[in-house]
Amino acid sequence: MIFGTENVRTCALMFIVLAYLMFGAAVFDALESKEEARTRATLRLKMARILYKNDTIQNESAFHSLTSTIFENRHVRAGTAKQWTFPGAFYFSTLVVTLIGYGHTTPKTSMYCCSFTMNKKVLVILVGGKIFCMAYTVAGVPLNLIMFQSTGERLNTIISFVLTRLKRLFGFRRQKVTGFELIAVEFGMTTMLILGGSFIFCKQEKWTYFESIYYSFVTFWTIEYNSIQQHTDGHFQSLII
Repeated sequence: MIFGTENVRTCALMFIVLAYLMFGAAVFDALESKEEARTRATLRLKMARILYKNDTIQNESAFHSLTSTIFENRHVRAGTAKQWTFPGAFYFSTLVVTLIGYGHTTPKTSMYCCSFTMNKKVLVILVGGKIFCMAYTVAGVPLNLIMFQSTGERLNTIISFVLTRLKRLFGFRRQKVTGFELIAVEFGMTTMLILGGSFIFCKQEKWTYFESIYYSFVTFWTIEYNSIQQHTDGHFQSLII
């Protein structure tokens, strides 16, 4: 049944995980975006002082071109000119709860002191990107694992249903689906997913196909070594994997 208890449970878990990712993205964006802007401004000032002090570039147009190029590519590994936008934070939240963690995107803020008044009492809350990331991981990883387990069970049910119908259609005597058959089909689906994702990475990132397969493989099994990184706006492709 489409609206069976297990199906409703799986859909509810997917919705909860999606909402949790959006919540994390909003918080990470709020905590890290200002710090990133300050860091970029400080670095721009330091670079300007160094260049002018050493009289490296006297042409203002050339200097502007140099600084623009450097800052446009400073966070290119995160896929956008600015690392901590809402899409970038959503991407990071996904990496956290799925235990992938490429390592090129990390919170920089350690602690903020936030105070507000409630019932004539001043409450002080210490929060920062790193502190929130630890708390977010503790709750997010188990939630994500539960969702994936439920999704996997639904996937097994669908595959078993399709295989049973195919066996009946082709006149197999034994129509019961075995565990080996399930594993074989799921292995084939995993292989197709990795090969398909590798093709996208190969075209988008200008990698060799072997590098793309390697990247897809370590991403799929959440063992990313940070040896290969995306250089285009590849958030969408990574989320597909």
